[in-house]
Amino acid sequence: MLDEQRPDALRELAHRFKAAMTQQGLTPGQPEQQELTQGRLEKAAGLSHGTVSRALTGKEVPTERTIGHLAAALKMDPLPLFRLREQAMRARAWPFMAPHSYREVVARPELSGAVLDILCRDTAQTVAMTTALHGAGGFGKTVLAAEICREPRMRERFPGGVLWADLEGRTGAMLTVVINSLCAELGRPQHTLENPERAGQLLAAALAERPPSLLVIDDAWTATQLRPFLAGAPSCSRLVTTRHLFALPSATASVERVSIGAMRRQESRELLTQGLPDVPDEALVPLLRRIADWPLLLTLVNGAIVSRVNGGDEPVAALVFVDEQLRASGPDRFDLPHAESRTEAVTTTMELSLDFLAAHRPDAVSRYLELAVFGEGPVPLFLVEALWARTGGIAPVETRFLCGLLADMSLLTEYRVGNPAQIRLHTMVQAYLNKRLPPDHREAVHTAYRHLSQERARNAHDELLLDDESDGQTDELEQW
Repeated sequence: MLDEQRPDALRELAHRFKAAMTQQGLTPGQPEQQELTQGRLEKAAGLSHGTVSRALTGKEVPTERTIGHLAAALKMDPLPLFRLREQAMRARAWPFMAPHSYREVVARPELSGAVLDILCRDTAQTVAMTTALHGAGGFGKTVLAAEICREPRMRERFPGGVLWADLEGRTGAMLTVVINSLCAELGRPQHTLENPERAGQLLAAALAERPPSLLVIDDAWTATQLRPFLAGAPSCSRLVTTRHLFALPSATASVERVSIGAMRRQESRELLTQGLPDVPDEALVPLLRRIADWPLLLTLVNGAIVSRVNGGDEPVAALVFVDEQLRASGPDRFDLPHAESRTEAVTTTMELSLDFLAAHRPDAVSRYLELAVFGEGPVPLFLVEALWARTGGIAPVETRFLCGLLADMSLLTEYRVGNPAQIRLHTMVQAYLNKRLPPDHREAVHTAYRHLSQERARNAHDELLLDDESDGQTDELEQW
């Protein structure tokens, strides 16, 4: 029933061609006259009998040339047809939606191996990667999940592809947008629904038609938020990342858990020294002991050290400076199990990096703090370019340079210039920016953002281009 109500993109394309034939008087009432009327279409479009037959039956994806000729012969707007073709092509391909890491990823084979072993079982249904500390972030769940998706055996195990949903704080209509984007990735025409449960049923129907697939549900906060992604499609395995155990289904027997805790010391050393020449172990030991093998803090501290080295400091001198600043501003060792200590650690390290940034690019600090207005989740790069052009008069090429600088300093969790071009902030870094952005500056940025949204909304064609550029991502402008 669901399939009849929401046909996939290829069937929808064939349906629209047939409907246009009816409007043009090319579809007769008698079946025996079908070939005659199709022949008229073939002649008008200048296409062969086989080409038109395949387009009308939905047996294969038509070429752009075929669509253009049929659209012209049937007096149809070709743009929606090209979009349906693109969705059909995605559905035929092996979709891979796992995010890319801007920096080299430190392997954690003990954890990734455990998850891989579970997912590669024929009986695997739902695997949950949870943090060892309830409610604590920054343990690298998302990075680890993305690397697991890149393992070569994943393509053999999941011939239907790897899908990825960023949940974070999304609920209601915003959550439905995420589900709809997954449906579009699978070749289902996008549609407007307000109920995530209903959208989840449509997603399940699309997944049920595919070979075994993997659906990653990243950063689930609540059971209600997670529920639409777990319905139906028994051939689809789910990999859930969450810091909240109560978000998992109550029937935990059907969910296998892998706990993600602090890094091993050698892993911590590798992450702390990324991008640095060889550093003596004796210079590393005090700092490693202080930052408690916590991946998020290790990444931020590494960014603070690397930025000073890139600015001309010797590696050991930069490392000692950062260690002294952390010791002067906080406890002798950050207490990882306590939320206040984790927040203090992030704040202290962020202040170090922003002080360095202010000394070399004073305007960059203001631009960086303005990213607080975007909220959770990935942010399309064109939105950052539009905002910074308005608030700082920065050209797109300069925006991309600045984003690269912020990513090099580990101030951005993700920076992509490909498809989709986007940035991402860690949740704890986002919380820091929200506190640091002055109220008057915040109001000015929100005002600029609202005006930007209103200007774009007045131009229907520009709105259409924005949808294409975001590649199915949520249009963050709608939040304001």
